[in-house]
Amino acid sequence: MLGRASWTFLHSTASYLPATLDIHEKSAFIELMNDIKLIYACSECRAHFDKIFADPVVQTELYGIATREDAQLWLWKIHNAVTSNNFPSWAMFPESAKLHAKEFLIPESSATQLRIANLTPAVRKEILAALNKRWHMSAGLDKTTRANDACPSSGYETVRVDFFAMAQCPFCREGLRVIKPLIKCDLTCVLGDKTLQGTLDFRIHFVGSVEGKKLVSLHGPNELEGDKIITCARQHYPMQYRWVDFMECMEVDQSKIPADASACAAKYNMNFTLLEDCAKEDGFANVKRDFEYGIDNKVDATPTVFVSHGATKHKVENPGSVGDVQHMLCQVLAAANGQYPAIEANITKAAHAADKKSVKKSVKELHPPAKAKSAPKTAPKGNAPSAPKAAPKAVTKKTAKAPAAAPKGKKLQTTAAALLQVAGASTQFHSFWTGFGSACVMMGCCIAAAIGFRSLQRRRAILSPL
Repeated sequence: MLGRASWTFLHSTASYLPATLDIHEKSAFIELMNDIKLIYACSECRAHFDKIFADPVVQTELYGIATREDAQLWLWKIHNAVTSNNFPSWAMFPESAKLHAKEFLIPESSATQLRIANLTPAVRKEILAALNKRWHMSAGLDKTTRANDACPSSGYETVRVDFFAMAQCPFCREGLRVIKPLIKCDLTCVLGDKTLQGTLDFRIHFVGSVEGKKLVSLHGPNELEGDKIITCARQHYPMQYRWVDFMECMEVDQSKIPADASACAAKYNMNFTLLEDCAKEDGFANVKRDFEYGIDNKVDATPTVFVSHGATKHKVENPGSVGDVQHMLCQVLAAANGQYPAIEANITKAAHAADKKSVKKSVKELHPPAKAKSAPKTAPKGNAPSAPKAAPKAVTKKTAKAPAAAPKGKKLQTTAAALLQVAGASTQFHSFWTGFGSACVMMGCCIAAAIGFRSLQRRRAILSPL
């Protein structure tokens, strides 16, 4: 019992180290190994370990570690050495590598012992995959995704969000970007003089079809591979929604899915070997469950967002609006606390504020502030930069096209108001994207009308006598 628990602790510690060790992390790992011979509970085990630990090759390899994988392989070698010295007839771990016990007889056969540096890349990868499967998955906090495994128990009501997406869907990427500020364990709704506290259970489900034993993703096989590796990040790194950062990184350039997985794993200190092996072994089953869940919920478009508490489930009409998502979250949380619909007005007001903030952020990202002397793109060539002073006070089509022409202190408000007027959206559920889409439709109609008028002129010219 003691030995098994100790090896689980040591291997798990190694598998959760950073990908590259700094001087402090390396020193801490070496000191931990040195302390075993001094304080381990079994005196006979301490003496046996010390003989192996003192071997010059073993010492050189220990002090030469620089990465997580180095530490994993060093412990793997020591563990096999202990096994071979106590049970020479046993197969070495992993059995698939077909290694011989005599290569681990330390210190009796130090001259012929296995050197970690001499492992071929294929054998090295095979050993690391076996180590990760056995100890990274069976220990530590990032074991698997159960109900709300991402967040510690808080005692507050839990509101669940189901976000249905595709790995290479541009609308899903934008929807995730917009609502990402809300994706955190602590759910707080500040509603006038009331503050409601809750816990968020956020889940992403990929959408596709199941055709017999085959999975089909709308955007092709690369998207399917992306789905697999993201579900594995979700499985092994759920705490505080770390996997959401990984997914967002993957979707920066969706044409590079899944090629960017390694770089994104390194960026967020995730074990890419673990994710890669998981995608091969568990990826199909993970994605199949997602696809079937989407089919069961009759999801026919992405992104689709449901917010629920217990058996009560609501669909967010505009999942690309942070205001709409926040409105539904707070409405469900208020109902869970027995305070809805009494505070509906406060919920709506808070949602509007969130949408305005989102619009401001989107405008800044899509249109960086221009220099003071540069005129708006939509302004007539003859207009000077100071033209806004002479503009009519009423909101016109011209001001809707060129929000920069509004007074400086009211730029955001004028933009939002013009978009809402064009869209005809309700004051209760409005969003930037709804207004923007409607403006595009109106612009398209104008262009079509102009083209039609021009075509009519040409036809008249052709039919008119000379």
